[in-house]
Amino acid sequence: MKKVSEKSTGFLGIFSVTLIIFTILGSQSALSQTGRVVTETVYSDSIAKNLLGDDPNREVSVYLPAAYDQYPDSLFPVIYLLHGYLGTNASFLSLMKGQIDNFFLRPGVQPMIIVAPNAYNTYQGSWYTNSYVTGDWEDFIVLELVNFIDSNYRTIATVNSRGIAGHSMGGYGALTLGMKHPDIYGAVYGLSSALVAFDEVLLDTYVSYLVQALNATSFNNLYWRVQVMIAAGVAFAPDTSSSPFPCQFPITADTVLIDSIWQKWLVHDPYTMIDTLKSNLLQLTGLKFDCGTLDDLLNSNRIFAQKLTNESIPHSYVEYNGDHSNKIAERILDHMLPFFSDTLATVTTDLRRADRILQRNFSLEQNYPNPFNPTTTVAFYLPEKSEVSLKVFNLLGEEVSTLLSASLLSGSHSVDWDAGNLASGVYLYRLEADGFVQTRKMILMR
Repeated sequence: MKKVSEKSTGFLGIFSVTLIIFTILGSQSALSQTGRVVTETVYSDSIAKNLLGDDPNREVSVYLPAAYDQYPDSLFPVIYLLHGYLGTNASFLSLMKGQIDNFFLRPGVQPMIIVAPNAYNTYQGSWYTNSYVTGDWEDFIVLELVNFIDSNYRTIATVNSRGIAGHSMGGYGALTLGMKHPDIYGAVYGLSSALVAFDEVLLDTYVSYLVQALNATSFNNLYWRVQVMIAAGVAFAPDTSSSPFPCQFPITADTVLIDSIWQKWLVHDPYTMIDTLKSNLLQLTGLKFDCGTLDDLLNSNRIFAQKLTNESIPHSYVEYNGDHSNKIAERILDHMLPFFSDTLATVTTDLRRADRILQRNFSLEQNYPNPFNPTTTVAFYLPEKSEVSLKVFNLLGEEVSTLLSASLLSGSHSVDWDAGNLASGVYLYRLEADGFVQTRKMILMR
């Protein structure tokens, strides 16, 4: 990944009617108390893989609090803020910049960098998910973007100083990426998160939209919630042999569930992921999400919260009097930002940048799909050229396969594995690279 261009910007314009709620109130703070937004254009190797022709050069808005310029020897915690369906990187920061400045003037609040990437694509939303059709958006957010920000800004590049949050589709992204990568993000906040319990949302609340998506012949001019179903399908169950959309839908026209396809969707279901990622969730220093009582996603958020409670996973779930979008600004300013201010590591003057960057950027990802039968893909990231060993073991510690043993250049890598000769069960895969060692579990289901 390389930085293509950089430009400073103020307000980037109103993105949609919904976001008019972010109207800037009051006069600007004094210059010394005003933060700034930098717009980066970042090239992504992960998104360049997409089959849709979407541009791998992605805009990323970076909000720098006033303290960033006032204290040039200091390092700052970072919040990654993910926009919703139909949104862009401009959806939050350009419309809330003045209000965020005022937030950081509140007593007891610590200054933080806020990073908002653009995840708008051909289907109007990537769902922050790796897909061979749409590209590897998860890898872009978790690996490439984090590495870029840590390498180009004065961040505290440790897990306890990184948070991830988002609204709607972005809330889904924040929750799933936080669940899957507790070694990258220490705290998670979901605002009116979409699709957090697939059974309830897709097979009940939105089932009519799923059927309309199945019957649609053209993406354009569809109701936006039908478009959401198509975008989700291309992200969760991509299939280039399908037409007119390159994905598989999990039901028939008369709403009969197709279990083989449904299992592909469930790999991406936050509710289902709790079962396999409980240990990851227990590593988070903070997990909070909210939903309005007038939001049609309310029941799914309640179900997700109850599952966390049943599994004894610490979290905070809050309901408020509002719908899906009418109180986003209020929730960000009065709840999300204070949550991260209290939870993330505090500003430091430790400037050992070279050491801290190397310590954080080796990464072994969860295999995809998982569970799998019989093939899966293992991805990992190297911050520098390394001697790499990638092996699979059974639960007795016996090696069953060597996936890779080679010298590789820095960047994102992936290996496909066919376990057709092995029995169902849990297996361990381990990456070793220049002193870095990480092990994850995978599940083979026949």
